Amino acid sequence: MLLQCLISCFSITVFLIVSTFFVLTLYPLPTIHDISKEWPIQTIDQYNKIEQQGLNQTIVQFPPKLAKFKLVELSSGITLNVLEGGEGKENEHKKVLLFIHGFPESALLCWGRYLDYFINKGYHVIAPDLRGYNKSSKPPYPLKELEQDYYNNIISYLKKLWEIPKYYYDKEFATDLYLLIKEHLKKDKVTVISHDWGSALSYYLFNFYPEVIEKVVVDLSDHQFSLNALLQDPYYFFRQFIKSYYVFAFNILGLSDEVVSRRDFTVLFNFMGIDKIGKEGKISAEEAINYLLPNFQSSIPYGISYYRGVRFNEKTLSAPLKINVPCLMIHYELDDFIDIGSFKFTMEYSLTQKAKEKSKIVEIKNTPHWMQYYAKKEVIPLIESFIEQE
Repeated sequence: MLLQCLISCFSITVFLIVSTFFVLTLYPLPTIHDISKEWPIQTIDQYNKIEQQGLNQTIVQFPPKLAKFKLVELSSGITLNVLEGGEGKENEHKKVLLFIHGFPESALLCWGRYLDYFINKGYHVIAPDLRGYNKSSKPPYPLKELEQDYYNNIISYLKKLWEIPKYYYDKEFATDLYLLIKEHLKKDKVTVISHDWGSALSYYLFNFYPEVIEKVVVDLSDHQFSLNALLQDPYYFFRQFIKSYYVFAFNILGLSDEVVSRRDFTVLFNFMGIDKIGKEGKISAEEAINYLLPNFQSSIPYGISYYRGVRFNEKTLSAPLKINVPCLMIHYELDDFIDIGSFKFTMEYSLTQKAKEKSKIVEIKNTPHWMQYYAKKEVIPLIESFIEQE
């Protein structure tokens, strides 16, 4: 009975996704250039002036002034484009904070508003663009080659889309981060602060190299589709199943890539709810057009491959991890993609008793998934308090 229910739900979900995709392909949605004209904040300078009013000591800055981009070559042959700051000798006694971004973001777009604050507090911070994003390596095919095949040889293009996920799975991600910590930072341990897919990579890192993590901040559970969740709380499981519609959508090879990228990634901007964010004055038109859009243009074929590469994972997250370090789990009340119910399973099954004593689940009210635009005043002090507690 349960299996039949799952099959029916999956079939209905796939049908609805494909139908929606065809509608989106035909419907002329307005582009980011069109919708951003109506936003109250047009320039980044305007945004920074407004954001720095009434924030007391929690000063944010976009782009950051104290963190700088650099290219880091790893022994694996992968190059990571990283935002780094606070690495001077005067900060050697402080913890190193590794910020990991999610989809469809980048180090700058996800964590750029936070970095100067922590640098000013004396921390050494580093936020890499993950493989496939921005100027980081894009194995196995460069973007230009994909674009040429798209226009000249569609069969070759689809074959390459099929091949790319073989380079985007748990061991590869974990190794990128491990080598960044050991070779570039030359540190034994770091505190990991993550968002969205970055949280999944935090679990991957713990799965393969647990010795390098001192503490971890996540906003995604490792139990979203676990057997424990299904058996103990089917209502939660199906809520999360519905919220994860996009996971199935991104696995429709070729069609999802076409729909997402058409008309300057209009569907992706709608997926993020960027027009609502812009109308509320949480992002400037300049940032959306000059930072978000170019990031989509350079990264999306590889970012989508994160969802497709799960089938190549060497270690499944359905078998509970044994996290033995303090873990701060943050849920955003208005998150359209993640249900708070999953975190109780992480707390119960994935954390050791010792870790549970110094771990907690916190819900940030009136905040959607894209917390960097909304919750700076709440998230920054929360993270700072967590990383400083003994």
